[in-house]
Amino acid sequence: MLLDLRTVLWLTAFANAALTLWQLTTVDREHRRHDHGIWFLASTTLLALGFAGFAQQRVWPDWVSVWLANLALVAASQSFHIGARSIAQRGRANRRDAYAAAFYSGVFSMAYLAEVRILPRVLMVSAALMTWFCAAIRHLYASPATKELRSVRAMVVWLSLAVALLALRAGYLLLSAEPPPQVLDGSVMAFATMVIAFLGTLVCGVGILSVGRERSESDLLRLATVDPLTELPNRRALLEYGERKVALHLRNGRPLTMLMIDLDHFKAINDSHGHQVGDEVLRQFAAVSRASLRTSDLLARAGGEEFYALLPETDAETALAAAERLRTAIAARDMGHGHPGLHITCSIGVAAWHPEDGGLDPLIHRADQAMYAAKAKGRDCVVLYDDIAPAA
Repeated sequence: MLLDLRTVLWLTAFANAALTLWQLTTVDREHRRHDHGIWFLASTTLLALGFAGFAQQRVWPDWVSVWLANLALVAASQSFHIGARSIAQRGRANRRDAYAAAFYSGVFSMAYLAEVRILPRVLMVSAALMTWFCAAIRHLYASPATKELRSVRAMVVWLSLAVALLALRAGYLLLSAEPPPQVLDGSVMAFATMVIAFLGTLVCGVGILSVGRERSESDLLRLATVDPLTELPNRRALLEYGERKVALHLRNGRPLTMLMIDLDHFKAINDSHGHQVGDEVLRQFAAVSRASLRTSDLLARAGGEEFYALLPETDAETALAAAERLRTAIAARDMGHGHPGLHITCSIGVAAWHPEDGGLDPLIHRADQAMYAAKAKGRDCVVLYDDIAPAA
């Protein structure tokens, strides 16, 4: 065997020490000062100490290479879990974390000092590791803030593999008639566990260092495609999504319609009540519109008081009915922010996809024309472009 277990353990310890040093010297302070940066730093530091202790079993005293090394390993897994929970925006470190750490440390320490047989202690460590790893998986995978990040998916895969291996190892030890082997005894199970730990250190280390960058890139993309006031997609996002829908429409021939929505006399609201009330009206409009439209419809802010709604799989007649429901819902909603009784209306233009349209721009142009026709008609109404096309 080219690598014995002691070498693998030292490699794992050095890898974690290198990750700790990297986080301290290379990663920007903005990443480190956040909760997740602090806890990930603590995790790699504790892993380095724990695996160094395991590597020196039979050289260092047992209270260092067994007792403290196992405590460091479990503390590292809990630190990783807290960091994962923080970056997933599902809570910061709290008293329950401190109670859990104190409880485990106390129970394991008493078991070690009382010279409890090795099997219960091994199972205790395995159960603690699986608990924290499963909790980290749940936070990382279930949170919208992290589950789409590539680095997080890699960490989830490794954590799942680690949990499966720990469960397999625990089951094997329970069913085996022989006492559990020591870490350095050279069993196949021990060697596989240490190799997985080494590879996992590399995967999670890269993930830890990448997740901050990916989050920053995700935040920049959100700033570029989401309107900060209404939290609706902006015009750029509409055009990107719309072009994909147009391409799909060209392939399958399904209907596609566009609504152009303009809030009536919105400038008068800003002039009479102030921009704070105007901003609240826009937010209220976005909330009412999202509730009125289907989840498959894309509502986007074009700018100012103008909004688009792209309705896939929808013909002109169905779109007219949807626009009328939206117009009625907006007119019925009290939009006042400290000004009860403030109501607004909207003018909506509806345009359906035409076979000669080569992209999204002609559809948007026709929806605009229909909206201006609704304004000219007296506002607070819905106009279909096909009804005015002969006169255009």
